[in-house]
Amino acid sequence: MKNLITNKSLLLEAISEYEKKIISETDLLTIVCKETEKKDFAYLLESLFTKSELTSFSNRLLIIKKLKEGLSQHAIAGQIKVGVETVSRGASEIKKGKFKFI
Repeated sequence: MKNLITNKSLLLEAISEYEKKIISETDLLTIVCKETEKKDFAYLLESLFTKSELTSFSNRLLIIKKLKEGLSQHAIAGQIKVGVETVSRGASEIKKGKFKFI
């Protein structure tokens, strides 16, 4: 159940404000909750997002993990090959108390 809650949270964070207006969070959670198997959830993500979007999504999760491990923002940006601003955004969200499950 914890993994499902985590997956729901991650998916909601990955959806743009525009997309939130099109599909309500309740509808989205209903869809995600049906995808309880790991492979089914992966298929759902692959169906919803482009390869580029999934790469970006994966990078953001990796950024959070590395920040929590104590790596510097510049080191993370260099390792993942993203801008320091992208890493800084993750750091500021952690300071707000988000991403406790990662």
